[in-house]
Amino acid sequence: MSSDGALKEFLRFGKRCAFKVLPEGAYLKLLYRIRFGRRLDLRNPQAFSEKIYCLKSINGKLFTSLMQRCYDKVDVRGYILEKLGEARGEEILNELYGVYDSPEDIDFDELPDAFVLKVTQSSGFNIICPDKAKLDREDAVRRLAQWQRVSANAVNSFEEGYVYNGNPKICCEKFLSLEDGSIPPDMRIYCFNGEPKLFVCDFETTKIDGTHGTDIKRNVYDMDWNLLEVDFGRPRDASIKMAKPAVFEEMVDIARKLSADFPFVRVDLYDLSGKIVFGELTWIPMGGNCIVDPASFDVELGSWLELPGYFGETGKREELGD
Repeated sequence: MSSDGALKEFLRFGKRCAFKVLPEGAYLKLLYRIRFGRRLDLRNPQAFSEKIYCLKSINGKLFTSLMQRCYDKVDVRGYILEKLGEARGEEILNELYGVYDSPEDIDFDELPDAFVLKVTQSSGFNIICPDKAKLDREDAVRRLAQWQRVSANAVNSFEEGYVYNGNPKICCEKFLSLEDGSIPPDMRIYCFNGEPKLFVCDFETTKIDGTHGTDIKRNVYDMDWNLLEVDFGRPRDASIKMAKPAVFEEMVDIARKLSADFPFVRVDLYDLSGKIVFGELTWIPMGGNCIVDPASFDVELGSWLELPGYFGETGKREELGD
């Protein structure tokens, strides 16, 4: 293991230990202080970054069963059909080649030349394969088995463990590409109390060989498709000229319907030359650790989000302490 890898593992171990020994409020305040360098106000959160940290607790108290269903990359398909209707839901769901209890069950010879393998309950545990002939199958099985074990044990390991049910599987989906063979940009629609407010577009997230990008750019657009002068966890690049999608209004409508049950959710969609494909739902983007520049935009985003239950309607904020 490299020195960077060893450091990351040490930090993950320290985070797990803190999660197990500290009260919830103290744990969240510690993480926030380390990341943002300022105090987390759990009683009167104002900035988006503060409210997202509060949602780490609220979601686990109010939405666990629904989020477990929607976090699972296979189970969420049924939710999509319920919210959009059978016909429209089927139109935006990516083609599913198979679901496996373990990676050893995968018959690679039966799969097409290009595909994506995912742990159904995970974030980033994906193997993107644009060319099966170049895939190291043994290494793929090894990595998937390791990721599956991590996901199975995640229920009680960190603050978002409530999205896991302890039974991750492996799924195989169609490899998505544009007509010219390039990888489509990730289009992430930020929805506040059921209303789409921002399009956050990531470019070069995945390289053409299937590996993760090392120079990802992120541009943020308002609902009139104006490019905003903000850095949102990743650097923006104004030289990237992206036209407003022809299916913009349909994407907004889909996001509105899929976000209706949550105070905040990010709805990920792809635009494949006019064909919309569903990606995933995300409730705590970047683990809540997105640095927003300028800071005033962090506060503006926070004003768009009304927190329910423990931090809003009842005023009971003592569950997380001071």
